[in-house]
Amino acid sequence: MKRLFFMFVAMGVLLSNAMAAGMTPEQKEVLKFIQKMYSYSANTFEYGYFGGKFNPKEHCKFLDKFFVNELITPASGTQSCDAPNIRYPEAGSEDLSMNRNAGELPQPTIGVPIIDGDKATIRVETKEYGAILYFLTKTKNGWRIENALVNGFPRLPRDLCDGRNLQLPRARFIEDPTPEQLKKIPVCPREY
Repeated sequence: MKRLFFMFVAMGVLLSNAMAAGMTPEQKEVLKFIQKMYSYSANTFEYGYFGGKFNPKEHCKFLDKFFVNELITPASGTQSCDAPNIRYPEAGSEDLSMNRNAGELPQPTIGVPIIDGDKATIRVETKEYGAILYFLTKTKNGWRIENALVNGFPRLPRDLCDGRNLQLPRARFIEDPTPEQLKKIPVCPREY
């Protein structure tokens, strides 16, 4: 059983490396950025705990590594900075319990980034907690999330695919989308 498990892990690493080998340097940067974001536990990413202790100042600096400033709610008093819950959009507080480690959260399936100058889109699916289409912008400090289309379904059901109509249950942007972002929304699931 262990041997079979390690074979699957090895196959996944090989496929990941093969996929990355055909990417541009910018696509590799975006992929690495998203992989890094999903490598953190809920304690750190969502709740601001570092080394077992709540650290609001460190959490603000941490979130700044992933989001544009407009998406970060500044700290106030004893409250830490906050950013939209987009890694696991349909997860409740019990799912993101502070007792769970990063390895206990489901690993997402990360698509191939699409780069358009200083903008990028990348689709991430979490089997249990929905799918996200991230919109990133390249800043002087690297790639940052500027918006996301969060969908409660792991995939868009075929019967809900009705052009660019966003009247899909549980689908929402975290910020008002730009016209360019609206153009990047896949019309049907097979186009992801």
